[in-house]
Amino acid sequence: MGGEPTGIESSPSIELRQLSVESLEAAGHWRIRWQVANATAEQMLLSRVGVPHGQFKGDDITFAPPLVIAGGAASQFHSDVR
Repeated sequence: MGGEPTGIESSPSIELRQLSVESLEAAGHWRIRWQVANATAEQMLLSRVGVPHGQFKGDDITFAPPLVIAGGAASQFHSDVR
């Protein structure tokens, strides 16, 4: 058993940071700006994210094409929540 390839060479290592929050026109709606940093030396493709908190409701975000984040680099995106 042990030592068999799994098809996954390594797990991604990321750092996620909230950059800002702004109130939208609709009451109780917010736009949150995020930064995701690739903490590895290898390029990473980000194809989907979800709202990382149980108190908020928001749609998952699908990036098509995926965000390409080089090793050691960062990218920003926003999510709208209510």
